[in-house]
Amino acid sequence: MLYRLIFIFFALFPISAQSEILPFNMYKNNIEFDVFRDGEKVGQHSTRFKIQKNSQIIESRMNIEVTVFSIPIYSFTYEATEIWVNGQMANLDVLVLDGSEQKTIKVSSATDGFSIKSPSGEGMFYEPIISTNHWNINVVNDSRVLNTLTGEINRVKITNKGSERISIKNGTLKATRYDYTGDLKNTSAWYDDEGRWVKLQFIARDGSTINYLCNTCDFKQ
Repeated sequence: MLYRLIFIFFALFPISAQSEILPFNMYKNNIEFDVFRDGEKVGQHSTRFKIQKNSQIIESRMNIEVTVFSIPIYSFTYEATEIWVNGQMANLDVLVLDGSEQKTIKVSSATDGFSIKSPSGEGMFYEPIISTNHWNINVVNDSRVLNTLTGEINRVKITNKGSERISIKNGTLKATRYDYTGDLKNTSAWYDDEGRWVKLQFIARDGSTINYLCNTCDFKQ
């Protein structure tokens, strides 16, 4: 039986998601990455942006397949749809297929906040929050994030590590690196001078290094 979790955010931990300008239009239609595991291409990640009346819809998809001698030994599929209204996330639906395991996460607006259903339980939280889908640079100002793989609220510190040149398809570009510590570790995200997400790196559960190589970073969609 699911146990109940209650997430209450106090003024001591300000959330900036509502006050920042959201970068929906920065990406035009989409942003896409090739996904590498320890230097070997294993999949793709795409994030697509749509405007529907007064809401913004962000669809994130990732597919990974690991093979040995061309024989598939592991697959991972991630699908997330976020709906943003009036500058904050109003709904989130996530489906994760991790090998043979399937799990879902659902966040929806409620009268006094947001309800969340996940493998960890059911509960409420009461302040705007940004998910770990990484497209929104405003997350670097926050101290808590919604983990879209677990459905939990993670306390984090996101540190600006300075500007560097990163590889993208057919070239390089200058980007600022941000490292996560706290409940989320061994994760780094890069954003260009316009605030667009252009790279991700993290350590996977099996200890391998996952890197995202941007295919659309000329942003000429």
